Amino acid sequence: MAASMFPLFGDGDVEILFGAGMENAVLHSMVLKLHSPFFRASVDEKWRRSGPQAAEKEKVSLLRGFALLGLALLGILPAVPEERTIQQRSYELRFERGTADAFLLKKGDTTDLELLSAEAGSKAAPEAANLELRRLKVIYAHKEVLGTFYYRPITLLSDVFDEEAREKILDIVEAAGFYGCEDLTMLQIDNYLMHNNGVVLSWCASNPIQMLELAMEVKCEWMFREAAVRLIGAPTDRFKQFKDGLQALELTELFDTKRAYFEAMLKDCDLAMFKRTKLTPLQGAPYRHRDITIASAFCREWLTLELQHGLGSGLLPDYALVYRNVVRNATRLDERTVHELEEFAERLGIHNGHVGSVGALYAVFRNVSTVVEPLLKDTTIMKKDDGRILLFVTIEDDELPWPIMKQ
Repeated sequence: MAASMFPLFGDGDVEILFGAGMENAVLHSMVLKLHSPFFRASVDEKWRRSGPQAAEKEKVSLLRGFALLGLALLGILPAVPEERTIQQRSYELRFERGTADAFLLKKGDTTDLELLSAEAGSKAAPEAANLELRRLKVIYAHKEVLGTFYYRPITLLSDVFDEEAREKILDIVEAAGFYGCEDLTMLQIDNYLMHNNGVVLSWCASNPIQMLELAMEVKCEWMFREAAVRLIGAPTDRFKQFKDGLQALELTELFDTKRAYFEAMLKDCDLAMFKRTKLTPLQGAPYRHRDITIASAFCREWLTLELQHGLGSGLLPDYALVYRNVVRNATRLDERTVHELEEFAERLGIHNGHVGSVGALYAVFRNVSTVVEPLLKDTTIMKKDDGRILLFVTIEDDELPWPIMKQ
């Protein structure tokens, strides 16, 4: 966003300096104090000029500030700022040495914090240039937040959510936290995320740690749940890849607890599936005893081979396919499964035994599928996956890493 778009008021009484080569902002102390506890504490009587003339100018500035705020609420703001005649206070946005951590200080305060360097261009060494570029992004975030005090929309964000947009949101949230004005920015950010929810949800699946971090910063419940459920349901190797990221976010305890529950559910289901291969007399009534015996024995062997290959609670890649195939086989047997049933019957010395056993096998898989179906519940918003992981875990309100307000 061009610096010229930022509010620059000729009658402003607070100047904010952003460093070499950056256009400064001149704002109204009344507006700043209205929206920010930082400015309410910082803009104090010690900075006021003495004498009746300064007091009168201060009064005029406050009245004009209220008028401009009213115009802003109506969507009407001066296109060209008037010539500035009042400037009583000055701040500087400074950075900790070697970092992009920014602090707004009163100009003239003794400090070892740095201003944006004038050597931030091609003359700077690569590391220094990268640091200055990062600082520029932080400055723009501070400008965006200060602009929301005048109810201006955040314009830094691109039309489509991407990594750059994610980083900008984090910068804006951090700046808003510094000024204590999160409510002004969060609504706009949430609207932006909802507008791009398709891309955001895809990112929750492909980049869960980054999205968990973003969700925690903006306190976005649906984003946190989406990323969490997809990570908890990941194969073991993929889940382990994100252990360090979870630790950095202080989410290890929550995710270890949820993962343990997830794995226990799969192990219980695997055991229950074997038990369900045996039909009760009522369930097997339409079929011959021999056909039921063949179908039950085949299903147990089929399950054994699937689980031995790391599917199910083995949590190797594609682990969820065994559960989905059970449900599929309850309504439709593919040619491969029918052929395997035929070979199984012949190994038992029963020629053409599969013919009568096909119907019985449907019944067996239907019985097995009753313990599988709860695992196939999809608690995500996207409701779109390739069937290779399970998404039945839920994150309750009291499990979110921040308190939420009950409606």
